[in-house]
Amino acid sequence: MIQPNQLVEQYIQLVSKPFQAMPEYDGLESVHMLYETAWVRILVIRSEEKPDCASIEVETSLPLNASRTSCDCDESKAAKELLDGMILHLKYMADLCTQGFQADLVGPDCLWTVSKEFNEIPSEDIFRFLCPPNWREFR
Repeated sequence: MIQPNQLVEQYIQLVSKPFQAMPEYDGLESVHMLYETAWVRILVIRSEEKPDCASIEVETSLPLNASRTSCDCDESKAAKELLDGMILHLKYMADLCTQGFQADLVGPDCLWTVSKEFNEIPSEDIFRFLCPPNWREFR
């Protein structure tokens, strides 16, 4: 599991680089992965308009292979484990909202996001909240 100080170090590395627009984002934004698990992606987004600011966006949804709940094991148990994981991750997102992040729901696949713009390096407390729940990877 990632530690807050590791997130801080990676964040500082990403935002200290000169802004470079990415063609896949119409040349107006740069988007970099700060951290990723099967359940969560944490992105650092910078815009050409405000290159000295950075937004942190956290996305969570069911793992990509979550639709594969039927197997030799009990389907009800697999579904319950997914439910428990989703509840844990939605609580994580709600906790980020208490830190000033704004929530949103994107698309038909139920991608939950929270984001917040920062003009300077966020406090270590923010990075503590950014560490996702310790949940085993869905198999």
